[in-house]
Amino acid sequence: MALDHLSSTLSALADPTRRAILARLAQGESSVKELAQPFAMSLPAVSKHLKVLERAHLIERSREAQWRPCKLAPQPLKEVASWVEQYRKLWEERFDRLDVYLKEIQKGKPDAKAAPKNDLELTITRIFDAPRDLVFRMWSEPHHMQRWGCPDGFTSAEGRMDFREGGRWSAVMRSPDGKDLHLAGVYREIVKPARLVFTHAWLNESGQPDPETLITVDLTEQAGKTKMTFHQSGFVDKAERDGHESGWGESFEKLGAFIDVLKHSDREMVITRVIAAPIATVFAAFADSVNIGKWWGPNGFTTTTHEKDFRVGGVWRYTMHGPDGTDYPNYVTYTEIEKPARIAYEHGTNPQHPSEFKAEITLVAEGAATKVSLRMIIGNAAERERYVKFGAVEGGQQTLERLAAHLTTSERR
Repeated sequence: MALDHLSSTLSALADPTRRAILARLAQGESSVKELAQPFAMSLPAVSKHLKVLERAHLIERSREAQWRPCKLAPQPLKEVASWVEQYRKLWEERFDRLDVYLKEIQKGKPDAKAAPKNDLELTITRIFDAPRDLVFRMWSEPHHMQRWGCPDGFTSAEGRMDFREGGRWSAVMRSPDGKDLHLAGVYREIVKPARLVFTHAWLNESGQPDPETLITVDLTEQAGKTKMTFHQSGFVDKAERDGHESGWGESFEKLGAFIDVLKHSDREMVITRVIAAPIATVFAAFADSVNIGKWWGPNGFTTTTHEKDFRVGGVWRYTMHGPDGTDYPNYVTYTEIEKPARIAYEHGTNPQHPSEFKAEITLVAEGAATKVSLRMIIGNAAERERYVKFGAVEGGQQTLERLAAHLTTSERR
């Protein structure tokens, strides 16, 4: 398999929605409408995913009557499996040698197979460059917890918190293949903003809890930063512990990024990303009125520009179309433009409401790459919380991710 074909296949498989589509097609042919049913997105959005899979030769589409059924094309997956197989053999050989070594050092120790108690416990430590109060809020406010409390590829479908000692919490995590996983617990101890203790249990299909674990979160101030010590005990076996360690690790990466956005003041959000493109190229992407619709906005959104006058005092009027078909009018007035380093603007919805918040985009060259910072300045703390609940943090992060992907694709052409 040529390397560029392998890259195309792996790139297509990197998106959890596309992997879920392939899992569905493994059961048989389906129409676009049938494939769209498990996802909260429009038919055009699903069609975009199908085009990516088709370009990677992972699916085939035929025409029957008025619909074009999709079916799985397994050959690229076989080629990926063949490529991975060489590394599987390498690691199996290493694990075999490790197994021999472990058996040698366990001789004469009849209880070596029994896992020590601390092997059934998990401790993770993180340092956040943010006040302790803010980190505590990430654990104690449901709309914040829902933004970061799931591993990669999972989403929060529901979350409830009766945040008091003796109060219950519950959540529903949705897996990449659309399966809902239910979990719940009870708050045992709350010491604001220093300590939180609560139980944690997965619920089975009948709604009954599996064996529960106990989670303790300790927050300590450390030279202007916050040290978080996370401890979870009561696992049934090491495999369960290791699975939670991986999941919490991914969640805490999201938590760190989320805190970085909100830590500057209670009126601001700052989203930062390093993009592998020269500063002049990145600036030109923000100034461009033709291609900006290809990447502007969160995942699943499209943008229609009605007018764009990129100069101080000029206006960019556009509509963002959500995956569910909802239209969001936007009205931008540019207040400062310093090529190629800074763009400032007032952001509203229409000429009658031209300024709901202020924003600025700053660009800093880092070698051949560019550090992009998107800063939103909102009227007050309550308004910022409204934007956070609406998904502004994820929206900004996904917009910069799409910009990076757009520039990478443009460079290859």
